[in-house]
Amino acid sequence: MAIKWLDAKRLQGTNAERLALTINGGTDATNSGATQVTSPSGLSALGTYSWEFDENTPSFLTIPYDLTNYASFTVSFWIHPNHASGVTHGEHIWRNGASGSDLIVMNFYNYTGQGNFQFNVGSSAQVFIDTISDNTWVHITCVKDGDNIAVYKNGAAGGGSPDTDTGAGSGAHAGSGTFYIGKWSGGEAIDGDLKQFLLYDAALPRLGETNSVEAIYKDGLGTTTPPTDNLLVNYNFQQADSSALTNQATTHPNLPNGTIFNELDTYKYFMWNGTDTWNQMVSS
Repeated sequence: MAIKWLDAKRLQGTNAERLALTINGGTDATNSGATQVTSPSGLSALGTYSWEFDENTPSFLTIPYDLTNYASFTVSFWIHPNHASGVTHGEHIWRNGASGSDLIVMNFYNYTGQGNFQFNVGSSAQVFIDTISDNTWVHITCVKDGDNIAVYKNGAAGGGSPDTDTGAGSGAHAGSGTFYIGKWSGGEAIDGDLKQFLLYDAALPRLGETNSVEAIYKDGLGTTTPPTDNLLVNYNFQQADSSALTNQATTHPNLPNGTIFNELDTYKYFMWNGTDTWNQMVSS
């Protein structure tokens, strides 16, 4: 199960997921086989370590969010791919959503046989980056802003044509799915290292000293203190590998005062006070 937005002020999920929102702004990722390693050179500002993903295992993470009901979001990460070029199958760096009749799929992956990487939302909006080099750190940001999507490589728009597209849909979608990092539900896993995976429930602009793609990229150096407004998830990959990867986000990102959380496992409802407390709602 994953936390799900029903509308602008209504959430649903489990008791544990609500408590985790209060504690650290999200819950930890579940790890399946990814391992901590000494980070490949070139991104020392983000720490000594990274986590390595093996396509043959495959190793992957699952996180307790479902973006299929978010009108806007930003996904940011650093990747050091072992073989970005010449793949014979799609390598999904992240994927969220149910395929089939809903086709509510949001992912960023190495497109099969095309030599480029693709960010798509549903079947209508797709953007591309033409090349990502092997054995080199690269920063990728995927942004959905209502009906519009964009992808940025190393802080700049594009790398392919087009680098922006419309038709993603601005409202909640009918469908849901597990959010995977490192593969999709059917496999097609990545081979390489990840460092600092960020998730925002807002569309960050490309430029700006704060709260922007530029502020995360930091001239190619990265930053251990990324923008915190609307930050849901910050996985820095500096902890030892275990069954869980700790979310470093320390406060919940701007939950509106009066947000209601429906606990599906307890059948209880809680209202957020706008600061730090969930108050249980009772009938009079």
